[in-house]
Amino acid sequence: MKAALNDQIGTEVDDNLIFDFGFYDGSDSRFYLEKGFRVVAVEADLRAVENAREAFSKEIGTGALTLLPKAIWSVAGETIPFYLNPGEGSSWHSVFQDAAERDGETSIVQEVETTTVPELFDTFGVPRYLKCDIEGADEIVADQIRKDGRLPLFASTEFYDRSAIEQLRDAGYDRFQLVNQGHLSRFKSPRPPREGLFCDTVFGGEHSGLFGLELPTEGWVDVQTCIRRFEKWKTMKENYGIVPRIYKHIGRLTGRGWLDCKGWMDVHATTSDRLDGTS
Repeated sequence: MKAALNDQIGTEVDDNLIFDFGFYDGSDSRFYLEKGFRVVAVEADLRAVENAREAFSKEIGTGALTLLPKAIWSVAGETIPFYLNPGEGSSWHSVFQDAAERDGETSIVQEVETTTVPELFDTFGVPRYLKCDIEGADEIVADQIRKDGRLPLFASTEFYDRSAIEQLRDAGYDRFQLVNQGHLSRFKSPRPPREGLFCDTVFGGEHSGLFGLELPTEGWVDVQTCIRRFEKWKTMKENYGIVPRIYKHIGRLTGRGWLDCKGWMDVHATTSDRLDGTS
């Protein structure tokens, strides 16, 4: 099933397709698969890919899951170093050495082939939802979406400054939602479901959580409000004291995770037309 997204560029979105950039241990892909979506996952940690080929052998065999042992980069088809943080269970693996070594540990280097968002769009189609969590390289994805012109109906990325929000705005998104990744256990899958099939998942630190129409409706805001909330969260995180501690409790009581300066942030993006059901 496909839905028209952008008439002026003739783009169609595959409503049954999700891109999972940063497969890691497969928690997110497992959630999407159980909700009935077809998943194209990209993972540059070749050890994780090898483990997943056994754990997801059925899904790979049926074609429900396509797992690519590649890194998102500025150019496709190159071979570049990929840096693995050596800590047990660490997810701090990155195309950028400083991101992988942020805890002071010397990284392990492996060579990996690269791909890009446009190449993946060309090969597999434009997904309903694009999830990105690739440790420091998320802005590469946001910038490629901006330049490409083909928009998934929903996109999310981990981010560290406002530039990712601005890139997604410049791509054509006009509604945004901050999701504090330290609050995911408070989110419950709605019943009846608003994305795919119902899946009663308990979200933990390995997940990115709910997406699309299953996020709280009241959480979607315009770009100025989103940036203002992020800047407030960032300021409190950098200057933790009595006021941020009060806000943290307010945020937890009211479900406004951007008031809690603990955790880390994902930003979700879509359009007002999509939320209104007109696209």
